Amino acid sequence: ILFSGTNAFFTRTRPILCQDRSQDYPNNIGLLRGAGGSIGLLFRQGEAVGFGNTHYMMSDASGHPLGVPVQVGVTEDHSTADDGWDLHGVRLGQDGGVLFRERTAGQRGYLYLVCYRMRVFHGDGSDAADAAFQVGCVRSAGHYVTRSMDLVELSNGLAAVVWGERTGYGGLADLQQPITSSTPWTEGIQMAIVTPSGRRGSDVVRVTSDEATQLIAARSETGGPLPADFVPRAVSEGDRVVVTWRDERADAPGIYARSFHCRATSWDAGSAIDTGSADAAPGDAAP
Repeated sequence: ILFSGTNAFFTRTRPILCQDRSQDYPNNIGLLRGAGGSIGLLFRQGEAVGFGNTHYMMSDASGHPLGVPVQVGVTEDHSTADDGWDLHGVRLGQDGGVLFRERTAGQRGYLYLVCYRMRVFHGDGSDAADAAFQVGCVRSAGHYVTRSMDLVELSNGLAAVVWGERTGYGGLADLQQPITSSTPWTEGIQMAIVTPSGRRGSDVVRVTSDEATQLIAARSETGGPLPADFVPRAVSEGDRVVVTWRDERADAPGIYARSFHCRATSWDAGSAIDTGSADAAPGDAAP
């Protein structure tokens, strides 16, 4: 409905540098549930296979646009930005705020979009900024690779983030090299609570057991499998979160699921965005 008869809302929001490009159109759509029955629309605007930035707009329950698109992605130069892939957002806080993730190369020194960035903004698209809490290779470039992430809403304005994380063992050049028995290697799915201000509100909890793996062949000194990813998916109801993933452990491969109760007694409900990390002190919420 949003694309029917309302294309004027999806024209270029600013000129492309150097030359006009016919590919500068909305792509890579992500929908989220807004307050009062409204619908939030995240979309990437730019070349369908190259540079682009994330934008946001709202519609009412019938799909009629409420306002015009607002850029909520990074504000780096449009000619160098490569963000806005695999968009997904959830409500955060009690005032219509939004937490969203985007797959990105950004300025982290990685190619092939192997990082995920989380950003927060107010319900009208204003004050967009990187969340204080970041995961995977955005948090520790060169050490961790995160190729999948899921976000779910919790009660009381909180959210949960679930992500697959594995060692980068040397960075981009090694991403497609076999994992031999001498390659330093850790992998697993992690989970944490995100507060209304975009900070981490719990310890980082490991979802998978030590036996879980995405390596489907044996490691040896001369060879081994290529790295893969768990591709976790999560659903929530109230304070309950269920995480599922594909597991390749040799003795019992298959689809696994774990259920968590996310308890929160209090949290920082302020609007300030700080510069925390996964190693920052947790708040009072805990999975």
